[in-house]
Amino acid sequence: MPLHPQAESFLAQLKASGVAPIPSLTPAQARERMIRLSVFGTPFPLAHVQDRTVPGAAGDLPARVYSPGPAAASKTPVIHFHGGGFVTGSRDTHDPLCRRLSAALERVVVAVDYRLAPEHPFPIPAEDAWAATKWLATHAAEVGAADGPILVSGDSAGGGLAAVIAGRALDQHGQPAVAAMILEYPVLDFNLETNSYREMGDGYMLTRDTMAWFWKHYLPKPEDGAHPEASPLRRQNLQGFPPTIVITAEYDPLHDEGDVYARRLTEAGVPTRLLRYEGQIHDFMRRAHLFDAGQAAFGDVAAALKELI
Repeated sequence: MPLHPQAESFLAQLKASGVAPIPSLTPAQARERMIRLSVFGTPFPLAHVQDRTVPGAAGDLPARVYSPGPAAASKTPVIHFHGGGFVTGSRDTHDPLCRRLSAALERVVVAVDYRLAPEHPFPIPAEDAWAATKWLATHAAEVGAADGPILVSGDSAGGGLAAVIAGRALDQHGQPAVAAMILEYPVLDFNLETNSYREMGDGYMLTRDTMAWFWKHYLPKPEDGAHPEASPLRRQNLQGFPPTIVITAEYDPLHDEGDVYARRLTEAGVPTRLLRYEGQIHDFMRRAHLFDAGQAAFGDVAAALKELI
């Protein structure tokens, strides 16, 4: 379908703002750019939000705990990994998404600031995500949630990390136990030649050139992109993965890899829900204050999760 009018309006405003494209910036400048574009006004209301640290692979990591209220204490928590191409992003830039996710799922959400490339390239972000996930699996009560299999979630680059974590847990005989994956328009493959990259790779905010810039900073060597922990879509066997929700947006260059991953999970016997949002662009859930589809997506995820687990 045509680009949604709300997405079209947003893209026009972004273009008019004159903000520099990411490939023309240094990593530090790109991080500042993301912060400037992440001022969303009054925060989505939530019962309890608290900053803290959690263990990473080489020391404590900044984190933020979101709770919708006392009812969440009876449910296992969600660990969420933010997007930003492995180079930008933080608990602050993705605060709006995590607030809405916690409210929709009625669960505690723990957002983790893994270390970023290029200072900390592949596989360091995954090592941090793995350490934080193992910690949460045994410390749910400490964040006001219940013990049991946790949920892993991530948007964009963080979606790729969530898939890596679920794969590691499977390889470790289900330890820590993962109840479900929620992947919001995930980065799953070092492949800039898909149809969606060719058709949607310019003019829709996230561009092919931007993704090439992210990958350049994330991968110490281009051949590292073939590793299944850099490109989870290249993992040979997906049998045994937890129930999964994959969200894709029509005007997103990452659209194809999300679709293929959902299909492969289904073919492997994994209960999977692919939620496609026509007319939408990458990152539309983080901007739910602008996009009606973004608001609706959180309810759709909650409904799909109830069907899956």
